[in-house]
Amino acid sequence: MFDVLVIEDSLTDRMILKMYLEKAGLKVKALSNAESALELMKSSQPLVIITDIILPDMSGFQLCRKLKKNSQLVLNISVIICSSKNTKVDKFWAEMSGADAYFTKPYALEQIVKKVGQLIGLSPQSR
Repeated sequence: MFDVLVIEDSLTDRMILKMYLEKAGLKVKALSNAESALELMKSSQPLVIITDIILPDMSGFQLCRKLKKNSQLVLNISVIICSSKNTKVDKFWAEMSGADAYFTKPYALEQIVKKVGQLIGLSPQSR
């Protein structure tokens, strides 16, 4: 079991997010594409997914919609989108896709950890 699944095609961004979330006391899996994530979630589901928009096999928007519509895959999984895209249209698509939060790169890692904590119901003292 793990708390957070990071889906990011940039190895550097993926490892930084993973290390920072683990430092905050969270159990993290990190993958480079959406299909691997969907396959993993057939056997184990995270509480929060952090995904980029631009992925090699499908967009983060598509992944979010797939997760939010598939009741066999998702039982209250929160989705955070982290992207370099910073337009109102991108934020609108994230909201329409069912994302629970949207962060623009470069983002403050502390904000992401705080948001993950809020989404899974952790108080700052319990981490």
